[in-house]
Amino acid sequence: MESSGYQSLKFVILDILHLSKDAIHIHVGLIVFALAVFLWRRGRLDYLSLLPVFIAAGAMEFIDLRDDLVSLGYMRWPSSAHDLINTVFWPTIAVIACKWLGTRKNL
Repeated sequence: MESSGYQSLKFVILDILHLSKDAIHIHVGLIVFALAVFLWRRGRLDYLSLLPVFIAAGAMEFIDLRDDLVSLGYMRWPSSAHDLINTVFWPTIAVIACKWLGTRKNL
């Protein structure tokens, strides 16, 4: 079983940063979200800011599932769902909280 270049890169990043795989997913989600908010949405925190986060999370999990199929012979769906949730959770909570607090100001 040989790892793909993507999987090898993930292992190098994990070794350098000394973080868990879950923490890396959380950080990637927050970094993509911050870049989307500040560069693409020009500081506006809205639902459209989540689009790049969901695209990045989906792309990472697509590659992971494909690599699982090639190396293991099956796809680890529960693991991919867990990683997807870790990646999108805090950016989604941030947008929901911002929208909820914004509507509460108007009451």
